[in-house]
Amino acid sequence: MDKLKIRFLTNLLDIYSPSGSEEAISEFLVKEMERLGFLVKKDSVGNVIGEIGEGKLTILLCGHMDTVVGHRPLRVERGKIYARGAVDATP
Repeated sequence: MDKLKIRFLTNLLDIYSPSGSEEAISEFLVKEMERLGFLVKKDSVGNVIGEIGEGKLTILLCGHMDTVVGHRPLRVERGKIYARGAVDATP
């Protein structure tokens, strides 16, 4: 993975975002998506919605921004990133 992608991911994961306090992470996503050329908006409950390109919609990426309460320091060891929220999108 290239350094820009790793930096994006570690910056994202380093934002503390317990349930009900997702404003900082949503603003980070808005800024990064705009920088990449997305047309970005937030809906009435704070979801970040970005569109890019033209024509029929073809891809939807859906996830959540909140984590459980409690801070765990982010660390990178042997090519793996460990942080609150790094792997928690369970069905």
